Amino acid sequence: MNTAAVLPASLLQPFTANISTLARPVASSQAALALAQQLTHPLSLTMVLFFDAKVHHQRREAPLTQVRAEAALTIATDQGFPQF
Repeated sequence: MNTAAVLPASLLQPFTANISTLARPVASSQAALALAQQLTHPLSLTMVLFFDAKVHHQRREAPLTQVRAEAALTIATDQGFPQF
């Protein structure tokens, strides 16, 4: 499976859109998250979690934002990814 297919689904979402238009990015983020979890590729999973947190932040969903951000930071810390 191609790990490059995971990131565009999250990276190319319109994070500056208003709240009512963010239903599609949530669905795309969920699909990207499921794929990243299947791949067992820590960097892809960290990046997807990070961008999923941004989607939930834009939607003013604080609990989901925190869950995704903490998961991304945990993996990044464990794996030694300095960019996070």
